[in-house]
Amino acid sequence: MSKAIRTILSLVVSLLLFSAVALAQAGGHNAHKDKNKNKEHHSRLAKVAFWRHHKHSDQSAKQAQVKQTQSKTGSGQGSAIKPSPAKQAASNND
Repeated sequence: MSKAIRTILSLVVSLLLFSAVALAQAGGHNAHKDKNKNKEHHSRLAKVAFWRHHKHSDQSAKQAQVKQTQSKTGSGQGSAIKPSPAKQAASNND
């Protein structure tokens, strides 16, 4: 009798494990499908339109940085240059 109980118990455990594996595989496939659904697939025409619109964005950003650095260095030089002529003018008046 103990052998029959052992056999039934092993069958129940193996069925539980088999169902757990089947559920895990089904859940994995659904998660993969959901991941693909969240990705946006753009057409070639949409991609071309996007890149044509944003074609010069990098260049304009670089130009803005150059203008900022020029204005910073220009203001520093300008303040150094302005007192010098004032000193010369004061010395000429004496």
